[in-house]
Amino acid sequence: MKRREHIILSLIFLVGISSVASCSRQSTSQNNEVSVINVTEHKSRYNKLDTLFISANREKILGNDQRAAELFLKCLRLDKKNSASMYELSRIYLKLGQSNDALYYAKNAASIDPDNKWYQELHARILRKKGKFEDAAKVYEILVEHHPKTRIYYFDWAFMLVNEKNWKEAIEVFDLFEQNNGIDKEVIFQKEQLYLKLDNFGAAVNEIEKLIKFMPKNASHINHLAQLYNSNGMYDKAFETYQKSLEVDPDNPNTHLAFANYYLRKGERDKYIEELHIAFGNPDLKIERKIEVLASDFNLFSPVIDSINEAYDLCEVLISVHSSNARGYVVYGDFLKKGKRYEDALNQYKNAVKLDNSKMAYWDQVLFIEIDLEKYDSLVIHADQALEVFPTQLRIYYVKSSALLQLKNYEEVINAAEEGLEYYSDEIDLLSGMHANLGEAHYQLKNYPLSDTAYLKALEYDPNSTYVLNNYSYYLSLRNDKLDEASEMSKKANDIEPNNAAFQDTYGWILYMMSEFEEAKIWIEKSISNGGTNSGVIIEHYGDILYQLGDVEQAVINWKKARELGLDSDLIDKKISDMKLYE
Repeated sequence: MKRREHIILSLIFLVGISSVASCSRQSTSQNNEVSVINVTEHKSRYNKLDTLFISANREKILGNDQRAAELFLKCLRLDKKNSASMYELSRIYLKLGQSNDALYYAKNAASIDPDNKWYQELHARILRKKGKFEDAAKVYEILVEHHPKTRIYYFDWAFMLVNEKNWKEAIEVFDLFEQNNGIDKEVIFQKEQLYLKLDNFGAAVNEIEKLIKFMPKNASHINHLAQLYNSNGMYDKAFETYQKSLEVDPDNPNTHLAFANYYLRKGERDKYIEELHIAFGNPDLKIERKIEVLASDFNLFSPVIDSINEAYDLCEVLISVHSSNARGYVVYGDFLKKGKRYEDALNQYKNAVKLDNSKMAYWDQVLFIEIDLEKYDSLVIHADQALEVFPTQLRIYYVKSSALLQLKNYEEVINAAEEGLEYYSDEIDLLSGMHANLGEAHYQLKNYPLSDTAYLKALEYDPNSTYVLNNYSYYLSLRNDKLDEASEMSKKANDIEPNNAAFQDTYGWILYMMSEFEEAKIWIEKSISNGGTNSGVIIEHYGDILYQLGDVEQAVINWKKARELGLDSDLIDKKISDMKLYE
């Protein structure tokens, strides 16, 4: 607003002249009249400009951008060089997405008042937004000229040049910064990268050496130089540089990690592991970096880990140093699971959820390993603990209800499944599985209509669930109910998953219940050939079919075999002793 101040001073000066002139006998009345009129006109004009400008800003603050723009334009009609109005117009147009208009007024405001950094910054920002990097660079050059101590202007100026791939000029900008402000770490790193783009490796090295000379006790800068040598394949030179770093900071874990990588590249495995142990034992090395090393160097995500025992040892160091961080226990659990040490893995995952129960992924590991280990009692306990934190997670209810099924707590199965189904989910497999669990529990409680309803609902969600198709059809056959439907479902399960002994047995049994004994025999024999030979139920079914086909001797032989396999049936002993079929 310097122009406004200048006008006010001019008006005061004119008023002063007028007052003096009115007292002078030499001044004419006509001259006095002209002076008063000029002052009045100026005063009225600039009072109106002030009022408009204030009104425009009020509308802008209220969010009435279009109205504010109209008022600022009126200000410019009163004063064509009113840079403040131009600046505000530019900001409004930029907000409204009218970038061309925004650029026009920003450029004019900046040219009228080149010393105003706000005008210049806005002008540069709009040019940058429009991809006019070369023009923006010129504006930042003006800003640096007027504000040589403002660090960000150098970086913005250089960034504009880099966008135009003018890397040499960008380096010159940073050189100018150093002339005006001295050594700056980030400037050094920027120049290093620019020299590398120019394939000037020597100059890049010189920049880092300059930084090391400026801060000789900073080991990280020496390590940076070593990494620079590494990236250029100069491994021995890098090793020498890392040794210098150890002289400055003997305990620096990053230096020991670098030594480890050097020895790994040289094939010196023992020294590699030794250096890793030193690095892992240092709490200053963040756990995230250690986990990254474990996951990558020891191939956590590959099917086989050759160095699994070394990974175990490093995980022990990890959790001893970071004993309060759950992630260490999870990674250790992951390695143990890879090594098929499931009990030990489970213990590590349980340690993780004790420290941090807010991660569903941690609970998943606990619950699903307990399923694999058939630890159903503890699985129910941990599922309840997980539900305290994640009360709407359907898969926890599914796991819990499945465990309760194995424990034959059918009433609790129903309670868990129905509670879980109160929450919305789009996970079709889980919804089908939950209803299947309900179907099983109701069947075991002889609530057959409810069981049928649940199984049909499960099939609505997943019509191709072989588990549901097989179980539901088998239960219908045991009740001698809806055998045609049971036959269709069982056949479908076998079509989807052929060579499944259990599914083949179900279909054979349904055919048996339909008195199609020859066909039933074919399917039971398929079941036996696919692994059913160790199932007492399947062998008993085979004996029943043979009896119906008149082969009593072979029927008895198979009944005896079924009993030897552990079949616990009220009728099996009677069948054997009487050599007669009982159903």
